[in-house]
Amino acid sequence: MDIELDSDDDDSNDEDDDKQEDKDEQNLEQKDAATSEKGNSDDDGIEDAKTQGQTGPARNTRSSRRKSPVRIDAPATTAQKRRDLERETKKSKDKLFFVQRQRPRHKKNSWHLVQVDEEETNWRRARQEGIYHVRHCVCSLADSRKKKIRECAYWPETHEFKRDGETMGPMVPTKPQKVDRLLSEKSYRFMWHQDTIDLFEAKLVGPFDFDQGYTVAKQVWDQLLDVAKHYSIYMANINRIVPLDKPDFQDKDEKDNPASYLGFRWKIDLGYE
Repeated sequence: MDIELDSDDDDSNDEDDDKQEDKDEQNLEQKDAATSEKGNSDDDGIEDAKTQGQTGPARNTRSSRRKSPVRIDAPATTAQKRRDLERETKKSKDKLFFVQRQRPRHKKNSWHLVQVDEEETNWRRARQEGIYHVRHCVCSLADSRKKKIRECAYWPETHEFKRDGETMGPMVPTKPQKVDRLLSEKSYRFMWHQDTIDLFEAKLVGPFDFDQGYTVAKQVWDQLLDVAKHYSIYMANINRIVPLDKPDFQDKDEKDNPASYLGFRWKIDLGYE
């Protein structure tokens, strides 16, 4: 025999269950509220005890005991550092950097002062790969003969072409104020020593600007000395007088040969110094 269930009874049972659940939830809320009020009253009692003799309402100290969340910044990625270098370089006026380079047969690298060539640099490649086009600077020949390296003025490292018209030949001391005229009037004969390098990897200090008289500020030299401690770089020359047309007998290679610019044959009689 089939038994037919009364749907009205089922609905009434469901409603009773819902009502009972609502009552249970209300009871729980009331208990939580009572607990919270008790906790607040306890805190108020503590605060009142602390603030006896003071005017004004007691302050709840619970919120004051909450600790602010600790922010942990993730380290910058290589891509972010390259973008930062590009932005900083574009903002710089003179766009100068101290960089390091390896030297054949030398145990320690050498430092060099370079200037980013804004027109020749591919800025997209600079941002993505850290590659920049730079021009080299050297001490003024006259300054190098009487001043410490860190006190010298730094000029464009210009060279005369060899007979083939392409290979870099003798170095020609050239004042910064005269280099544009020299290269525009005699571009077939002279060039500014320049190169495309991975500046992101080679950089030691920079970008920075020239100080008065095309010198480098003391704080920049100090920064270079501090950074160089973490690398294998020959730094013993910056506090000495080392004429550019004389060998540095304290800087020798594995065969005991002193470092020298003499291989470029100095040209000092062209009237551009």
